[in-house]
Amino acid sequence: MKPGRAVVADMVCKKSLLICLAMFLALSGEAGAQGGAAQIELDVLRAQQSQLEQRDILRQNEMMALETRRRADDAVNLMQWPSIQGSPLAASAPLQPASGMIAIPDAALAASRARVEAVTRARR
Repeated sequence: MKPGRAVVADMVCKKSLLICLAMFLALSGEAGAQGGAAQIELDVLRAQQSQLEQRDILRQNEMMALETRRRADDAVNLMQWPSIQGSPLAASAPLQPASGMIAIPDAALAASRARVEAVTRARR
């Protein structure tokens, strides 16, 4: 089973903190000889602050992804269950019988045919 995003983010943050601490400890002998203990503490605090900022950004990204997923799910739900009542298309849409063919009233077909015949007679 794959670890979740939060677990991976925590592992990345812990790994970066450990690397920073290892660098500071390696340099502490040299810096300690020069009286740089305060500098080491400042660097450790900066590393911790950076880690917290990275964690905050990861959480913000996760929240935005969840919000986007929720909006997409809402949109899909609206598309799957359209409201036919009160729809402007409901009154004007042609009837469709079970055969799949669109039904056009005979009077509309006769009027259309008469217009076509009138236009073709005028061209001859």
